[in-house]
Amino acid sequence: MTINIPGWTTSKEEADKLVDELSEGCYEYGKDESKEKMLDVFYKTKALKNYVGIMQGRIELLKARIAELEEERRWIPVSERLPENISNVLILSRGEQLIASYHSKYSLWYVPFVDKPVVTHWMPLPELPEVQE
Repeated sequence: MTINIPGWTTSKEEADKLVDELSEGCYEYGKDESKEKMLDVFYKTKALKNYVGIMQGRIELLKARIAELEEERRWIPVSERLPENISNVLILSRGEQLIASYHSKYSLWYVPFVDKPVVTHWMPLPELPEVQE
């Protein structure tokens, strides 16, 4: 995965190459303190710093998305909140995972073939996949 920003290093391969070039440039700079070699080391250092910044930004975006997905797919205690309106959900009742319907107007759980379920937790059902014809 790369981000195309002119003059910025965006891939691991480019960053590895920059690290090698920086090491070599520092060695050469130590032997001959020319302005060109000093500028080369400076610009490669800046490019590597940009790469690190991009990667840190990507990490933060991924952490936020993971937290969002975990929140969507967690078991919700009924003491915290109940499903809205008429909802089909996955429930936990007496240690069993079951599919149930909840009707908010009557505060009623309907679980096929189960009489008086004791619902402790629930979660939304996942989205159905697209059907290819």
